Amino acid sequence: MLWNTLFLLLPVAAISGWWFGWRAAKKRVVLENERLPPEYFEGLNYLINEQSDRATSLFIKVLDVNSETIEVHYALASLFLKRGEVDRAIRIYQNLLARPTLSKEQRSETLYCLAQGYLKAGVLDRAEGLLNDLISDAGYGLLSLKSLLNIFQQQREWVSAIDIARRLQKRDRLSYSKQISHYYCELAEQQPVHSTEWSRAIKAALSSDRNCVRATIMQGHALLSLGRYSQALNTFKKIEQQDASFIYEALLSMLQCWESMDKPEQALAYLNSLMVRYPSLDILSLYAELGSRLDDNGEFKSTLRNYVLHYPSLKGILSLLKIEGVCQLILEDAALADSLKSLDSQELSYRCAQCGFLGHSLHWQCPSCQAWGEIRRINDLA
Repeated sequence: MLWNTLFLLLPVAAISGWWFGWRAAKKRVVLENERLPPEYFEGLNYLINEQSDRATSLFIKVLDVNSETIEVHYALASLFLKRGEVDRAIRIYQNLLARPTLSKEQRSETLYCLAQGYLKAGVLDRAEGLLNDLISDAGYGLLSLKSLLNIFQQQREWVSAIDIARRLQKRDRLSYSKQISHYYCELAEQQPVHSTEWSRAIKAALSSDRNCVRATIMQGHALLSLGRYSQALNTFKKIEQQDASFIYEALLSMLQCWESMDKPEQALAYLNSLMVRYPSLDILSLYAELGSRLDDNGEFKSTLRNYVLHYPSLKGILSLLKIEGVCQLILEDAALADSLKSLDSQELSYRCAQCGFLGHSLHWQCPSCQAWGEIRRINDLA
């Protein structure tokens, strides 16, 4: 209880100290009739005793909004937001907006703060309306655009997100081309593959960011579904120039193309060349498995075994067991098969390069930091 009381007293003391110090610096002498009313200290008492409803009502009632007290209102609202009492913060901002004494700058700040309060409360439509009113504001226009972009991403309104991102690109120093390309990919996924709308969205994604691996993978899969294996292979191979760390995401589809074309030797040669340029356990496992099927002379198994010995991992051991045929024997036992699948599912194969989020599968947008295109497969040999 003592620590809770101290926690509440610290911000209140800071607020009060700032208020009195500012007035003293301005007027030197604080006249008796200019001091805070007794109700202010009654409100502090309510706040200390965790009677937030009474404290908020009293503060709003007794603190006149003028150039000397508006910062106190902001500080109180910020305190309530930090404590998760969003409704109380919103009431303070609404009370501020109702006062005609606000300057233009103060009104813009209050509108933005109120919009953030609505966002925390999950009232996205009200937040969106306030932020739209602030887009042209000199002080809060850029911040409002960024908040709107987050809203449209949450609501999956990709056309609006593209519009806002383009506006930000003109006003902000950062590039939004990668984000815009992913928004177009999201639009494409909402359309039937091969439709005019789908093709336009994919083209726009690559126009926004020519290194958009996601759009290239979608193109390759579309060609594969039509049986255009050679074109699909050429499309997938572009990934190496765009971002080689994503090449594994297309390898199984590429192997399917070579298998359909009855050209396994080409697949093996390509995997071998990848191993030289981008050595990884994932690529090595595919190389060893395919090589053992084509020529069971033990060479490919030995290569994989040596890597597993130097870079031990459950994934590598399972790959080796699969080639040896042991996995097939295990899978015939249902209990052992379930245990094996459980162990395999515990392997975290993907990491976000921006925030370090770990996951089992590829997400084009990081669930943790919301960054686009930053999650990649973990290279066990790196």
